[in-house]
Amino acid sequence: MKYDSGLEYGLSVLREAFDVDDLADKHIICWGFNVGARMCIWYFHSIGVTKITIVDNDERARKLYPHYCGVPMRKPEEVFENGDENFLIIVSSRSGEDIRKNALLLNPKLEERIHLFFLQDRGKMFPKAFAQGEYSQQMNLQECQCELLKMMTYFHAFCEKHQLTYFLMGGSLLGAIRHKGFIPWDDDIDVEMPLEDYIRLSELMSSEYEYDYLSIFCGEKELSAISTLGQLVSRTTCSEYYNFPLRSDQGLTLDIWPLVNFPQTSEEQMQYEHELVEAGNLWKERVVMGYASSTYNRDMHKEMVSYIKAIMGKYTNERTDYIGSGYCGQFENYHRMRRAFPKEVYRSKRLAEFEGESFWIPEHYDETLKLYYGNYMELPPMAKRTPQTYRKVYRR
Repeated sequence: MKYDSGLEYGLSVLREAFDVDDLADKHIICWGFNVGARMCIWYFHSIGVTKITIVDNDERARKLYPHYCGVPMRKPEEVFENGDENFLIIVSSRSGEDIRKNALLLNPKLEERIHLFFLQDRGKMFPKAFAQGEYSQQMNLQECQCELLKMMTYFHAFCEKHQLTYFLMGGSLLGAIRHKGFIPWDDDIDVEMPLEDYIRLSELMSSEYEYDYLSIFCGEKELSAISTLGQLVSRTTCSEYYNFPLRSDQGLTLDIWPLVNFPQTSEEQMQYEHELVEAGNLWKERVVMGYASSTYNRDMHKEMVSYIKAIMGKYTNERTDYIGSGYCGQFENYHRMRRAFPKEVYRSKRLAEFEGESFWIPEHYDETLKLYYGNYMELPPMAKRTPQTYRKVYRR
């Protein structure tokens, strides 16, 4: 697997737009928390600019993620009430013109200070497609599901052999309950594991595997993993996989999420959730942004692996009755977000049918499925019955 960085495109746009010497006294405003904003913040941090603010209209986003790498996220009205400050407003979005209009409604004096970019433009970041080589036959959804089922069957057998605990989760769990297999339009598999088994899996699969296995806890191989999730990766498939500003030629994956202990009170749980998200933010800025480019720092990479391991293991079994996802990053759909569940949900497990095979699920799965899907036995509207990853997959 190889990585290709699109960082230089975004940096070239920013360097051309701004003279570094003129930025020292500026208050940088990134409007909208997205990939482009992260790239802007990385760039301004790298040249020593520290007075940066993110503004976003999404109240829940501001509540759940009040900071990114020390940069506060605030409501636009709070920042632009006084238009006399030396603002420089950067908007990196396809809907930049609409955002400009909203900003001018708040304060017409901002007209000359707004700069519209689209730094995360895939076509310009990666003008050439990966050479497919022998990966030339595009796979349909059913063929992808067949390959994923083989991976899951192997993973289950591996865990049984080494006495490792796992549970189907998310859409894979829903598929087992509602469809006795894949959700018909789903194109991935997700499982979760208690942290101690998650780390042990990384140690075991570092030396014994039938598939490629990527994890930041894989010893000597840890520096090849960019996601903070563990991933079992198919060797017989290939697809363009994006973790901006990186692109890789990664095959289909079985994603493995860590389950960690959470503190007792809801306030402490929210604070710990913020710590996990901020750890993911730091990972993005200090490792992912510069990976596969001249700005990559190997020592920083190793330091961040140790930091994330410590964050995941912060709470012990003796101190808490709650467990939840230890993923270091934000969930894509944070509007359905809740990480901490009573340990009773995962206290016992049972086998469930999945495409003719049997895989482990939590005995008390109902609580998690209701939270994430509501009436989970009801099928969604036809318009929402689409694959989640939206990528082309090729077979060797």
